[in-house]
Amino acid sequence: MHNKTPQMRICVTPHCNMHCVYCTPEGEGYAENPYEKMSREEINRIIQISVDTGFTHFKFTGGEPLLRSDMINIIDDTKQISGIQEIQMVTNGTLLERNADALKAAGLDSITISIDSADPVKYKQIRGGKLQHVLASLYKCHQIKLPVRINTVLMQRNLDQIVPLINLAFETGASLKFLDLMDLGRVDGSNEFWKEEYYPFVQLVHILEDIGGKFIGLEETPGGIGAPCLEYRMPNGLQVVLKDAQRGTFYEDYCFSCPLFPCQDALISLRVTHDGQLKMCLARNDNLLDILRPLRTGDLSSVRERLRDRFDILSNSIFYPRKWQPIM
Repeated sequence: MHNKTPQMRICVTPHCNMHCVYCTPEGEGYAENPYEKMSREEINRIIQISVDTGFTHFKFTGGEPLLRSDMINIIDDTKQISGIQEIQMVTNGTLLERNADALKAAGLDSITISIDSADPVKYKQIRGGKLQHVLASLYKCHQIKLPVRINTVLMQRNLDQIVPLINLAFETGASLKFLDLMDLGRVDGSNEFWKEEYYPFVQLVHILEDIGGKFIGLEETPGGIGAPCLEYRMPNGLQVVLKDAQRGTFYEDYCFSCPLFPCQDALISLRVTHDGQLKMCLARNDNLLDILRPLRTGDLSSVRERLRDRFDILSNSIFYPRKWQPIM
């Protein structure tokens, strides 16, 4: 088994300026304390300790990270920490154009922009915002050579956007990633939206191949944990990757007693919520581990111990191919 260095995803705010139809913000499915958030200094200290325990890949998420006025400072602080290999950020792109230069200068290595349609009307129906602001951000990043990946959650309602999104990514120098719609309602069977909108990626593969896409291998996730993505090269040279949970993902021993097992999310990275909780699973809030309170009281050994424990769980997780299957 190859060595794994889990990615850490840090949610800097639970708030967002969009209202996507499918969204459970990264690691923030509960937001019990929406107004108690980690300070810039606390985020920096957590990252410093995380690097000491082995983390090397960091991704800032939300909510919408750029709603924080100190987001650029947070990136700059992180860049100064020795031992970090990669700093990423996920954004909806609405506030990115005016911040792109500063983010690149601060040390951001790459950015992911969530776009589910290249059509302004359909985009607004899905995400509740204006596509024009996001397009301006895309072209700005292309201009300043800040690497961009477009993330698209593929559903029944935006299947007609596959080719337009391929063209948009090519025109803006981005890569494109299709993600299968997350099923977060399997326990009680209440997720009718998912049942109506889920699209199996075995069919997406045929669509890509029909328009000339060639399978060129697997792309591992940062840190080597999470479902490996199928990678395709389109006739225009565009890289398109597919995150298909049906292909399998990583689980640990404690996963097997979970009512969601085998789940679509499984183990991907260690999430730190906006209020300083370690969160292993997107769909569960019953196993949160607090590191903000001990950090504020100066109990750094507890912070380090809890981070190391989670690092070890992720590092020792095992890939189970073809484990999860959709329940329709």
